[in-house]
Amino acid sequence: VYALLPHEGDWSQGGTVRPGWELNAPMIAVLSQGQGKGGALSYLQVESPDVVVTAFKPAEDAQGWILRFYEAHGSRGEVSVALAAPPKRVMATNLVEEPEGDVQVVGNGFSVPIGPFEAKTFRLQW
Repeated sequence: VYALLPHEGDWSQGGTVRPGWELNAPMIAVLSQGQGKGGALSYLQVESPDVVVTAFKPAEDAQGWILRFYEAHGSRGEVSVALAAPPKRVMATNLVEEPEGDVQVVGNGFSVPIGPFEAKTFRLQW
């Protein structure tokens, strides 16, 4: 599979990283048997054009869900994550899902700072 993505400027200005991930590693929704009757539901939304979500999966120890993303363009700023339902707890973790500290939940989501090319991992519990 290949795609052409015409854009102005370099790869960063053209925003090519996220469409590349979406083409080559699309997210796949998996539902347990007996849940729902189909249709679409947005479980999360990440508000930053420079951030790419690389995983949203059950935690390895089955204690919540893991959200992992990274900043792809060398910029810094604030990343806002909106969730379908308000979580009871959001914890920053390392890459092997060990806790590093709680993140403040506001309404149905949370915001965190991110640096250039930085990867972030969070455990979400409902």
